Amino acid sequence: MLHQYCVQEAKVPGFRVYQARVRVKYPGYASSMDVAIFAKSVAMARQLLMAQYGRDAVISNVVEIA
Repeated sequence: MLHQYCVQEAKVPGFRVYQARVRVKYPGYASSMDVAIFAKSVAMARQLLMAQYGRDAVISNVVEIA
């Protein structure tokens, strides 16, 4: 018997989903990645990404996706 599960992400009122490109540099290499984050504004999204990836990270193209 097959079971189907419906997985949904709960979205907290006031928060939106933002997408950004983050470039980080480490000794010997650099990496660029697209990330998604829940935040109340573009500014809050940037602050949260800086806290996660460090102040030296280059954060660009922050756009609301949901």
